[in-house]
Amino acid sequence: MRWPSRSTNLLRSWQLSRSYVVSVVLARWRLLGANTRAVSGQVRPMDIMAITSLKSQSVFYAHEMVTWSLVADIDIEADRYRWMGPARFTVSALCRLINLRRYKARICYLLDAKDPLVAKQSEGAEANGPSVNSDDSAASSDTRNGPPLKYTQFCRGRTDASSLVLPKDWHTYDGSVTHFMASSLPWISADAYIAPTAGISSGHIDLIWIPEPSHRLQLVPMLTDGGKGDYLKGPHMHWHQVRALILVPMGLARNAEVKGIMDVDGEVVSCEPLAIECLPGLARMMMPNWLDEARVARRCKP
Repeated sequence: MRWPSRSTNLLRSWQLSRSYVVSVVLARWRLLGANTRAVSGQVRPMDIMAITSLKSQSVFYAHEMVTWSLVADIDIEADRYRWMGPARFTVSALCRLINLRRYKARICYLLDAKDPLVAKQSEGAEANGPSVNSDDSAASSDTRNGPPLKYTQFCRGRTDASSLVLPKDWHTYDGSVTHFMASSLPWISADAYIAPTAGISSGHIDLIWIPEPSHRLQLVPMLTDGGKGDYLKGPHMHWHQVRALILVPMGLARNAEVKGIMDVDGEVVSCEPLAIECLPGLARMMMPNWLDEARVARRCKP
């Protein structure tokens, strides 16, 4: 299982104070507090994302995010400027905005009950009579040594993404993508509030993508949001709460052979079709009793 590393140590950014001075002063108290919580069993459930590679059929796990295209390019390519310290991300972002890469992808997703579209669909279903929800009727599958998958088990044994037959209630987007992210935590850094409704035990994944903007300056609010999450209110944004999703990267719009960078928890993985599912409460995290997750995440309605 992958844990925080490289530049996208979101879990640490989300859980700890952003004040360096306070962090240094209270470092020993945190260590003592962690030991106390470990002994006293003060833990909370934590969601984990199960990621299935359709090509190799291997399954691995992440607790933070899966990103591709703009943010992945900025994050991974910022290592070229590591000598610049934190400023390397700004430089990398400017480089990508000047030379913006436009990708194509197919994104399939199963909405969570928290998503506003589900409420609209439920109202229509009540008017037309009861229907069977594929979420409730889905059977668990055997993933060998890992936990069973409920919503992406139909991907098992399907190495060709084009041959997938989606169950009922799945949605599909097929087209241009400039930015893609699937996150189970609200913060991707101390000042990047990327997924407002995500949380350590929210039970869903925040799925966010941006099609090709009419002008590259439309991407600036996302990169300069300053930890507010207001960029999601833009008319060009696609933002959903999902239980599972499938990402099929089709490469650059001008060169399909260049698939781009796939970034999972800050680490580069093979850029290939991935099926991602939220496993609610699979892990446990030591946390202080006084931490109010909803307040820290500043949850807002999509």
